[in-house]
Amino acid sequence: MRTLALVLLPILLAAQTTISPDRETALIRAVSDDYRRRVTIVENDAAREYLNALAASFRPLLPETVPALTVALTRPTIHQPSRAPAGLPDGHVTVPIPAITAAAEEAEFARHFAHAIAHISLRHGFRAVDRTAQSPTGIPLIFFGGWLCSDERRLLPIAWRTGKQQEEAEAEADAYAGRLMEAFRPNPAFAALRAELRALTAPAQRPTLRRASEAR
Repeated sequence: MRTLALVLLPILLAAQTTISPDRETALIRAVSDDYRRRVTIVENDAAREYLNALAASFRPLLPETVPALTVALTRPTIHQPSRAPAGLPDGHVTVPIPAITAAAEEAEFARHFAHAIAHISLRHGFRAVDRTAQSPTGIPLIFFGGWLCSDERRLLPIAWRTGKQQEEAEAEADAYAGRLMEAFRPNPAFAALRAELRALTAPAQRPTLRRASEAR
């Protein structure tokens, strides 16, 4: 019986990796919505304008199949402490404030931003198939069947629980980002935005005896 189960396991896994386009769309929405629920959106007109301009500069180098890019500035939380921009499969890019404030220069930030877009363009987590060669109703998922809740209770590709495929995806995204950076042109608005965000997020100074005496 155990031998039979081992023989059937690859077949069962293969069956689970094929879903209909409608179900793939629903899964993409679920993954993206799950992530957005766990971040804090920061409304900032200067950031929105700059990030939209940067996304637009990369757009001509992306395939037409890539969904429309939308951006949002976020504040890291206990549940989402990452400082790196995140590319969601529906084309949404979230940018934590520290990704901008901690960047030594604009090109450094732009490359991280391009890396997030690369994950979207490369469909890491989802891969379309040649529908003329395979079933016209199925789209197999990379990462052995889709997405699971991680220990942090957020959706992640199953294979990202192992190091190898995650490393391969990151390396692929790095190379893709390098090609996108060919379209990068410095924007003077970045320095002003970084200074503004640094001022907004600067830790408040704790009162000291010296400052208290100076105030008196």
